[in-house]
Amino acid sequence: MSKIYEHYTIDKKAHTIENFNTFIELDSKAYEAQYVTSLEKMVERNSCADMCLIAAKVLGKIVGYINYFPISDELFEEIKTGKMITDINIGAEDVATYITGCKVYIMSVVVKPEYRGGKATKLLGEAFQNHMNQLKDSGITPSAIIAMTVSAKGKSFVEKFGLTEYLKIDACKSIMIKSN
Repeated sequence: MSKIYEHYTIDKKAHTIENFNTFIELDSKAYEAQYVTSLEKMVERNSCADMCLIAAKVLGKIVGYINYFPISDELFEEIKTGKMITDINIGAEDVATYITGCKVYIMSVVVKPEYRGGKATKLLGEAFQNHMNQLKDSGITPSAIIAMTVSAKGKSFVEKFGLTEYLKIDACKSIMIKSN
């Protein structure tokens, strides 16, 4: 049986508790406990208009997602230091607006182990890149993209978008940045 892949953007109207619970479940299987958000924080952050969640689905089931958004200059500077920034620390007040010069934070990229490195991962990357291209085409150019990677696969994923290691925290964790 062949696998059917689709990806979609979850906008404010499609944000559901069921999907949020699925994302949190994926996080709990992929990340150390300190990196897993609470349902309350996820709901709070995703009430912001410029929050972006993109999910990869196989046969209607979510198998992975990417979560990214524009952030305040203050949060960007804090992330650069390598300080422990987790989903729990980031609130709605840290979500900025997509404008020229904004900074975009790739907060989470999670794909179920059996789908990593395959079509689902590729679709998430393409959807992120398409959104960045749409912003550019509309005259909005972020000045930087930042991510904290916690695995070699995560590092490899963000390197595809031109992010390079800015700060190595330990054997697995790095701060990755692309400046435009």
